[in-house]
Amino acid sequence: AQWKREQRAQWPKFRPLSDESIHQIAQVRNVSPTAVMAVHLAGFLRGAMIDGHRAFITREADFAQARRFDGQPFARRDGTSIKAKNLPGSEGKFIGAGWLGGPGTTGPAGPVLLVEGCIGLLEATAAALAVDADTRGWAVLAATSASARMDAPWRERLRGRRVRIVPDNDAAGLEACAKWTVAL
Repeated sequence: AQWKREQRAQWPKFRPLSDESIHQIAQVRNVSPTAVMAVHLAGFLRGAMIDGHRAFITREADFAQARRFDGQPFARRDGTSIKAKNLPGSEGKFIGAGWLGGPGTTGPAGPVLLVEGCIGLLEATAAALAVDADTRGWAVLAATSASARMDAPWRERLRGRRVRIVPDNDAAGLEACAKWTVAL
């Protein structure tokens, strides 16, 4: 745990996004600028330089994942590429806890839209806005990966709430959906 804290201390400074950057993310991800702005204003979306590239960062607490603004992948040391890069020391299961409400958070007590993947936070926020222009009616929660476990603290935070799970349409996403459904 100490070494992960040390790694996180080395993260670059995360910066607020400019209006231009918000529109660029909206265009690259094919979502509304309003959705990108909502995620940004909630503190889950920032900008930084990662491996010499302008990147947008989906983050909460001890987890941060970078994607390049130009849509290109990051190069790994072994020569392979990866579309999204978890920053060293990242630990997380779900992003969006700040929208769930409860002690130390602000947000709705209404339904939860649970999606897979960090970029899903943007997509789900856009979907929630399409259904209800006032996102205070929804809490959006994104699993940092299909392997995120719905442990007791998360189950407690979601107790009594209507949860809609929208997994990725692949074997890992469908398996995660089944596990989260059973856990809830």
